Amino acid sequence: MILAAPAYVSANLLQTVYPELSALLEKITYQSLSVLHIACDQKRLMHIPPAFGFLVPGYRKKIIAGVLFNSSLFSDRSKDGVQLMTVFCHLNGRTSDHAILELANALNVHESDLAFALSPLDSSPAKI
Repeated sequence: MILAAPAYVSANLLQTVYPELSALLEKITYQSLSVLHIACDQKRLMHIPPAFGFLVPGYRKKIIAGVLFNSSLFSDRSKDGVQLMTVFCHLNGRTSDHAILELANALNVHESDLAFALSPLDSSPAKI
């Protein structure tokens, strides 16, 4: 049998047929992950290596789980001098400002140097 459903749904479906398996599936937890898209003036980011990005180990208990340096991967997606990044965050009730501050600290820049694209629920995207 193959179930292509989240663990909690599968647990509910299997409860009467396979109660032991259902109980194990109910123990699986999911981590919330938010995504921020950030643009920054390349001149302000002296410390970014020519890399794909980076991951932050879970034991560090940081807001940021990882960052992709999109401009390094896709050079034609941004104008010259602009670094685009995708930031994966465990916000857990915190605002995106907390993630921006943590990213700024990690990149050794001031948070005002990071202009990030706001979601459609917010006002308008930041200008670079």
